[in-house]
Amino acid sequence: MGVRVDNVCPLVGFPGERITVTGKGFANPPNNFYIGERELKVVSYSDTELKFLIATNLRRGKFPLIYSSRFEHKQINTNFIIEV
Repeated sequence: MGVRVDNVCPLVGFPGERITVTGKGFANPPNNFYIGERELKVVSYSDTELKFLIATNLRRGKFPLIYSSRFEHKQINTNFIIEV
């Protein structure tokens, strides 16, 4: 089963702040998550919840939350936009 993102909270944050993503399939590495083109620093994860920090050097703007599956060699847009 692949990754499914149900919710992202908050959708607006500052560099260094924590973002929580809920859904399914997060404990199945190797999936990488990105805001735009920046890989996220994961703080913790389980099968249903992923917590990460917004990069401190990320410029201001609105960026899609994307995950990349190394097994499937593809990137998938989650349809969530995070504003920094």
